Amino acid sequence: MADYKAIGKAFLDFYYGRFDAGPRENVASLYEPVNGMMNFNSPDFAKGAQEIAEKLRSLTFQTIAHTISTMDIQPTYDSCILIIVTGALKADNDPPMQFTETFLLRFINNSWLIINNVFRLILHVALTLLAAGGIGLGALFGWKFFESVNNARRDARGLGQRAVTIADNTRLDIAFIAKLVVETINDLAHNFTQNINLITDASVWSMMMLTTRLNIIMHILATAALGIVAVGAFGLLLYLSHFSKFLQMIAWFLLASVSVFIFRMYVEHSRVCSNMIRDFSQSHHSAITKSTIPNNAITTNQRSNQYQTTQNFSQPHHSAITQSTIPNNAIATNQRSIQYQTTQSMFH
Repeated sequence: MADYKAIGKAFLDFYYGRFDAGPRENVASLYEPVNGMMNFNSPDFAKGAQEIAEKLRSLTFQTIAHTISTMDIQPTYDSCILIIVTGALKADNDPPMQFTETFLLRFINNSWLIINNVFRLILHVALTLLAAGGIGLGALFGWKFFESVNNARRDARGLGQRAVTIADNTRLDIAFIAKLVVETINDLAHNFTQNINLITDASVWSMMMLTTRLNIIMHILATAALGIVAVGAFGLLLYLSHFSKFLQMIAWFLLASVSVFIFRMYVEHSRVCSNMIRDFSQSHHSAITKSTIPNNAITTNQRSNQYQTTQNFSQPHHSAITQSTIPNNAIATNQRSIQYQTTQSMFH
């Protein structure tokens, strides 16, 4: 087999020419129809011309071009030809990639057919380039990251100082406002305490009923807010359940947190309102009792003194009037008697 090199070179030119021109599944006719085998960049092989054609048809690239760098051709003892090829290929718009391919040819029915074929991409160069690029990008990213961290730390220090200054000023303003509020509340409470002594028991009872109604209204509003939040969160859960279980779990957690917070605020508000009502009723009832009882006692005492004064004043005057009127009546009777006697003497 003195012309095996020429046979091998002619075969490679014909094979790659048909493969690159397409359709690539046409090269399946160059394989032994029953026992021909092909590995295409995979440990699994296709056997027979039909399976090989389907394998070539399933490849994803549209266009391809092979460039042969080396070819090694050897005859075998059983009149076959072994060919090992290295080169580069370019598929579609991808960068060129190195490959190696091995053929075992046998002369069957006056034709050289492929008995075995192994194709493999050489990826170590690409991997090396990718690794080098990844290291370079990682170093660049790390440098930028640390630079950003340092800048953020400097900015954070300045922001922290400004935040401390703002917090101090805010604290002073809040303390001043709180002082004004406390003084205003004290003044209002003092005025309210002074004016509340004029309120009767009926007014106090009306105030307590109004406060109780306001407390009930606050409870109803808090319950309504809790219901609205619960309904909204339930709707949100129904909406999120169509997307992700993780989002649904987060929504459940947020719902539980908001519900617990609102419930705690509701309980605390109820307790504070109840204490305010109790303290208000006790303090104002005692204040009114203290303010009204001495006034009533003073009024009764004053009336008793006035009555005694009237009695003391009326008794002397009554006796004086009686004493003054009796002599006058006697004088008048005596005068009438004298007049009567005078009249009788004139007629006689």
